[in-house]
Amino acid sequence: MNTDNPAIATPHPLPPPETRWEWYSFQMGLLGFFLFPSPFFLFVAAALLGTVKREWEQWRSHPINQALGLLFVLQLVSVAYCDRPLDALLGMANYGPFYLFFAAIPYLVRTAAQLQRIAFLLVIGSGPHIILGWGQMLWDWQTPEWWSEMFGWSMLPGGSPWLRMSSGFFYANNYAFYLAILLCFNLGLGLIAWRDWRNTGQSGTLIRLVGLSSIILGNTSTLWMTQSRNGWMLAALAGLAIALYARWWWLLWFTGGCGGAVLWAAFFPAQGGASLREIIPFALWGRLSGDMYPIPDALSRASVWQFALDRIHDRPLWGWGIRSFEHLYEPAMGVWVAHPHNIFLLWGVEWGIPLALFFMFWVGWVCYSAMRRIWGSSLTSDRPQQHPILFALGLAWGLCVLYNCFDVSIFDLRTNFLGWLLLTMVAGIGQFSGKHEPR
Repeated sequence: MNTDNPAIATPHPLPPPETRWEWYSFQMGLLGFFLFPSPFFLFVAAALLGTVKREWEQWRSHPINQALGLLFVLQLVSVAYCDRPLDALLGMANYGPFYLFFAAIPYLVRTAAQLQRIAFLLVIGSGPHIILGWGQMLWDWQTPEWWSEMFGWSMLPGGSPWLRMSSGFFYANNYAFYLAILLCFNLGLGLIAWRDWRNTGQSGTLIRLVGLSSIILGNTSTLWMTQSRNGWMLAALAGLAIALYARWWWLLWFTGGCGGAVLWAAFFPAQGGASLREIIPFALWGRLSGDMYPIPDALSRASVWQFALDRIHDRPLWGWGIRSFEHLYEPAMGVWVAHPHNIFLLWGVEWGIPLALFFMFWVGWVCYSAMRRIWGSSLTSDRPQQHPILFALGLAWGLCVLYNCFDVSIFDLRTNFLGWLLLTMVAGIGQFSGKHEPR
């Protein structure tokens, strides 16, 4: 039932979403999508189209979907007014298909039980990437030339960039984002398994706990090898948040103390940090401070952000067009930069201020509506064993937004998909909280 508009009723009762073929198709697609995007996206697309067909009356009448449709139309108008309309139209591939994805999947993924199943599939699906990452760094694994054309990604020996693990992603930062988001779900599932084992003592729960712990170890070790400062930040915040949620005070103080010491060594050498640098490995504080990989001023975040603000000031209403930033930056600054390393500035440059604010308001509307409904539903009191996975979802989405304040995740198909998946699950569980409990 549409919780926003009671007047809209489904002509015939629909079966629970977890009993439909679309649900199984969606699971199959998620399990293999991050390793083989091209073929497994067909399963996701089938689930998407089947769900739209079933839920057509509710789907087309939902105000959030109508607002998203208006946003899409306004983006197309902005494409027509930009300097490079063909480039901008091609850039719409990073947005348009995912609007349909967002509008459909919340009608399929509605419950905490479904979320827990999806989280498990995503965590299991990360195992091959962990193995590929270590093979890339230790044994110079690489993909053949035809691999990219068939599966949409390639792997270079020694990482991309060199000596930074990227596994099957085109850049180490994208891989780090993927690992950090999955770490949230891994920790949430691990906490559930830990509590189940403490309460029941069953061997099955112990095996699940050991398996999840092994993947956490693999996740964090490969995340370290990416040497991504953003990825490290997200992982540290995920660990601190889960420790705070679980009230593991010893872990909270230990992690906070170690993190504080590293930050002190990296950024405050004159205030005692120099002594800490003799203890803490250079690979850690040197990477955080920028001493390990010094870059010219034109590539610094400050320079890129200032340039983006200047371009927004030049064209505040309609912007410069999608995929315009790289064409603006290189002639002016003499170096190539693909994006301004901040998605809000990117939208301001590409779309203009009104359209960027519209999109931010729309995302805020989705999140606020979901949080209000979840907070007021039975999910906050009943089924306490599922609370950690709901917390993990909120944490993962928050870290996704934070990452996009310092980098942009939409230019890799899989990381873009992951971000939209988080938002769709927030919307779906929020929209149907208390209306459809798991069987």
